[in-house]
Amino acid sequence: MSADNNNEFRALVHLIDEPDSEIYALIKQRIINHGKDILPFLRESLDFSFQEVELERLRDLISIINLSFIKEELSLWKNMGAGNLLHGLFLVASYKYNNLEMDDVKKSISELEHDIWIEMNSSLTLLEKIKVFNHVFYSIHGFKPNKTDFHHPSNSFINDVLINKSGNPILLAGIYIIIARKLGLPVYGVNVPEHFICVVVNEGEDDSISFIPAGEPLFYINAFSYGALFTKVQLSSFLKQIKVPEKPEYFVPCSNVDIVLRVLNNLSFSFRKMKDTISEQEIEEIKLSLI
Repeated sequence: MSADNNNEFRALVHLIDEPDSEIYALIKQRIINHGKDILPFLRESLDFSFQEVELERLRDLISIINLSFIKEELSLWKNMGAGNLLHGLFLVASYKYNNLEMDDVKKSISELEHDIWIEMNSSLTLLEKIKVFNHVFYSIHGFKPNKTDFHHPSNSFINDVLINKSGNPILLAGIYIIIARKLGLPVYGVNVPEHFICVVVNEGEDDSISFIPAGEPLFYINAFSYGALFTKVQLSSFLKQIKVPEKPEYFVPCSNVDIVLRVLNNLSFSFRKMKDTISEQEIEEIKLSLI
């Protein structure tokens, strides 16, 4: 970024307290047109502003620019194949934490990955590796389901879940999947109604399971229940219990876009329960970037 741009950004931010509403409307639009590049200057000014009008305008501008940035980035993420689930979940978390750094999230993920990797070796079967994963993830690192405040928005933000080590089914599953894939384990998400689970598929590398076609589910994992393992028959029983007709997509891996959309649906519902209509509407806007 050039020194000229920096000077222009500072000059525009300095005009935030303009008392004439029509002139401020022009200033506001110029600031918004600069997009995410001006965000650091707005945040810096927010730390040193004490007038209520300035604070309100700064928060409004940061929110508008950040929302636009998230929508653009999620749309790009989808169009580029949505291969990196971590990036998608990071963008969702950026809705609340507009100064969140990807490096901080990656660091937490890498620490978990390293601790699980240390306990594994190539001689273990796939099932044994999953059991090692569960032991380190739940028993050592202490990840657990948040059942006491299930619908709180923090359960849908990856940085909060990594810090609190507690979350809803889809975020626990999302973190589980991200780490598992980094470790080379064939773990994917399954978009089951009223729940979200993981599936381990046969990638054709283990002769002991060669009777199952490559890509077919081997078993399922409930990340919200400390990594409990279960079968396709048990999943069918669960669907009958909740009175949901079986569909093929309830048994096979879903896409990363499906996962992020499910997270956004949860967030929208959370804000609705809190009667936060503005946040609910903004999440609905973000969802359109992926539909």
